[in-house]
Amino acid sequence: MIKPVRYSANSILKRAAVIAAALTLAAGADQARARLVGVDVYEGNGTVNWSSVYGDGVTFAFTKATQGNYYEDANMASNLGNGKAAGLTMGVYDLADPASCTPGTEANYFWNYAKNYILPDGKTIMPVLDFEPNTLGETTYTGASSWADWVNQWCLDVQSLAAANGLTVTPIIYVSAGWTSTYLTTGNGWTGAWIADYNGESEQTGSPWGGGSYSQPWGSGVWDFWQATDAGTVTGITGSVDVDVFNGTSLTPYLVASSYCKPVAISAPTWNLRNTLTTGAANNSFSYGSSSDTMFVSGDWDGNGSMTPGVVRTNSSGQLVWYLRNENSGGGDDITFTYGLAGETPIVGDWDGNGTWTPGVVTTNTSGQLVWELRNENNSGGADLTFVYGRAGNTPIVGDWDGNGTFTPGVVSGNTWSLRNENTGGGADTTFGYGNGTTDIPIVGDWDGNGTWTPGVIHSGNTWELRNENSSGGADMTFGYGSTGNKFLVWK
Repeated sequence: MIKPVRYSANSILKRAAVIAAALTLAAGADQARARLVGVDVYEGNGTVNWSSVYGDGVTFAFTKATQGNYYEDANMASNLGNGKAAGLTMGVYDLADPASCTPGTEANYFWNYAKNYILPDGKTIMPVLDFEPNTLGETTYTGASSWADWVNQWCLDVQSLAAANGLTVTPIIYVSAGWTSTYLTTGNGWTGAWIADYNGESEQTGSPWGGGSYSQPWGSGVWDFWQATDAGTVTGITGSVDVDVFNGTSLTPYLVASSYCKPVAISAPTWNLRNTLTTGAANNSFSYGSSSDTMFVSGDWDGNGSMTPGVVRTNSSGQLVWYLRNENSGGGDDITFTYGLAGETPIVGDWDGNGTWTPGVVTTNTSGQLVWELRNENNSGGADLTFVYGRAGNTPIVGDWDGNGTFTPGVVSGNTWSLRNENTGGGADTTFGYGNGTTDIPIVGDWDGNGTWTPGVIHSGNTWELRNENSSGGADMTFGYGSTGNKFLVWK
């Protein structure tokens, strides 16, 4: 990427410590109120020891994927896998060759090489277009009406390709501050902004716009990432390396997210996840829990936008014990706590709209009503919300029926679905018929990525029949996935 100015990652961290007073950047930990430090690499950086990089205080990295429609970086996959395993958040970039390629040609070439690594796993930064035709000696473009139009088309094409695979992305543009007036005169402010400017200002308090009077298409003073030097030194990388900072302390808004719910089929202890709402094999299979587990949940336990597994068991004291993991992979529990009692039905959802899914249980009172007890933290304690909704024999379901970001109750009785938009007792806000009401298993999800959860049923053992409206009518999608007797959930 662009190569002008001269600081080491270690000197960045030292200056950050001074600026942030008594704060320190522990190895592998974010410094409070400090901008996160990252690097960007390509095949020319050789084999990277990502554990050492992370230990040197670097928390995110970008690695090259492609250039034009003729080059694939051989180190991309190993950099992504090993970087994530070491604890870094990783992203990929395409070096644009607008003189040789139309934006559509290049976007497809990039996507086809990188798509299996652009994941809603809470560890992947949005795709990047590295736009610096000046360094390639290019003075023209193809397939567009302007430089900015070429950039915009590439971004929209990648966004569409991601959406077709159930992913929500907003691409990030890398560009030199000094070239924005040439390449982005008509603006691309809806994307993320990664600006290169080696102006000598403090990476913790300065700005990539501080080196001159530049066009700023994202708004005055606005930037997301700043490449502050190409001469950094970082433990684990041989020679000099590009060093970046992030304008904030949480990368979550810049992570790849799933745009719609996708199927999970569990044959304990194996979880089988598929990336599309179509018939086919699992894209990700892993072991979590034990063969004797019977209660499973899937939710976004850490608020990073990805739904991951959980199992619920009953201990010898008759309490429900929740074991939650923050990755869709085999491994240990990230969160363990007790909530609820034996015989109660475990449910999960985002009850307060803060982005984090937490536990609930449903039980039946002496009057034959369903009692919902919901908690807003993933730890032991009492219910934050308690109300009655539904009757004994109803199947409790949970979803965001109106797309407002809050999960609320529903019940299915036969083939009648009764949904409520508040976490309080009261009448149904929406009632409709769906499914056969006898052998169908209700399942809910956001099947089209519009933010609203709608009904589905598992029919004849493993046939998914999904509808995009909370109303009576036919299935919008039908496909087979999993096997009869599996436990079915969804993930995003």
